Amino acid sequence: MFPALTVESETIARLNAWLEGLNFRWRIDRQTALIFAAFGSSIVEALDVFMAIDRAACTRFPHCTVGWGFTSGIIRRKLADRKISLPEVAETLNLARGTGLSQVIIQPLFITPGEEYEKLLHLANRDPNLKFGRPLLWESGDCRRLLDVVDRSIAKGATNILVMHGNGKDPRFNKLLIQLAEEAELRELFGASLEGEPGLKAIPAAQKHSARSRWVHFIPVMLASGRHIREDILGEGPDAWRSFFPGCKISCAPALGENPVALELFFIRAEAAMASPSRGLTEQPVPVSDACRG
Repeated sequence: MFPALTVESETIARLNAWLEGLNFRWRIDRQTALIFAAFGSSIVEALDVFMAIDRAACTRFPHCTVGWGFTSGIIRRKLADRKISLPEVAETLNLARGTGLSQVIIQPLFITPGEEYEKLLHLANRDPNLKFGRPLLWESGDCRRLLDVVDRSIAKGATNILVMHGNGKDPRFNKLLIQLAEEAELRELFGASLEGEPGLKAIPAAQKHSARSRWVHFIPVMLASGRHIREDILGEGPDAWRSFFPGCKISCAPALGENPVALELFFIRAEAAMASPSRGLTEQPVPVSDACRG
């Protein structure tokens, strides 16, 4: 009798088979490469979302060779210790460059144009054919579009809280998240971030609301339900957000990477990059509107 495989070991085997298969794609003669750049997750079970996104992308872009690169060195090293070798973006770019493709698109699977996005742009010097798609939130109107997607994840009758990551080092990268939280408030949602602004400012109001609803529903504004969702939000520790709402029912929506409508927003970004004569390097995000700030 063979020992039963655990859920994690099954996921690792499935993930490694997928990663191995990615290398063979570059042998197929196509003119365009579409490389998705993601931060990654140290939670093995959360990595299933990237395989699901890949399947959807291959269906959506049958004329492209779809590749992947993961930007977090810390996460790549942690997973390497568990025999999972995630490719970095430059590594996948080298594979694409060796095939003579006429066009290479890097589509970031980031929520905002933050530090990881700026790192990607440095790759532009390596390849004159390299073009970049935009993150999910780029200009003011994107907040409304994302909230339209989030509407599908709302739990009726619950206290609904948008969970954002945020940046605790550089406030530039939080401007659109602040606007997202402000526009969410107009829809009777509460927006908060783990780091930086908007921070936990909305939590007291959410606590007051939950005293009536007795049900708190978290909605991740993140690609995957990794460590932040499983530990910082839903964990049993004294600082986990669920501890802010004692006696309340707690639930959590799927992350954006599991939402087909949210994925379509990323795919539209990739299509726009393919069609644009620009490489996506010089445009800057449109300044955040003050419309919600009264």
